[in-house]
Amino acid sequence: PIGTLLARFTATYTDFDRVRGADHMAGFPPEVAAPERCIPIGDAAPQDYELRKRLDLRLDPTCIHWGLGGIHEVNRLKGWVRLEDGRDPDPISLLLFVDIFPPPATLRFGHAGWVPTLELTVHLRGKPAPGYLRCQTQTRFVTNGILEEEAELWDSRGRLVAMSRQLAKIRLPE
Repeated sequence: PIGTLLARFTATYTDFDRVRGADHMAGFPPEVAAPERCIPIGDAAPQDYELRKRLDLRLDPTCIHWGLGGIHEVNRLKGWVRLEDGRDPDPISLLLFVDIFPPPATLRFGHAGWVPTLELTVHLRGKPAPGYLRCQTQTRFVTNGILEEEAELWDSRGRLVAMSRQLAKIRLPE
């Protein structure tokens, strides 16, 4: 409808080549099987999306049961992502990569059909090194159909380059 706010975007920018400061890590990159041992998402997905066809997105073999539903202690997916054409990742591609994995809630609820994002916050931490990005996404809480999803992207040098948190609504079939 005309005059109705549908989306709001806020951004803050920096030059990563000039950022200096202390480093401390209390977390580590997730353990993920080598990319060649992981399953391409097109082989694991019941339906693939045009956007995903432009990416080399691979799920760790321990996550192959995603989308089947059931009881899982941790709703976590992990794997690798890069652009299909082999171009190196850049900060702009990180904005896409934090939200390209299937929703981790599919481990609990199966394929929900649609899990629309209500709010997404992305924190870029630096320029990624060339190569695959190691990824982990998880959902810990689903309350009244509203879930949170957290993502981490680690570059080929083992540096955290992006984090995100989003709220979404899981839409289960009737």
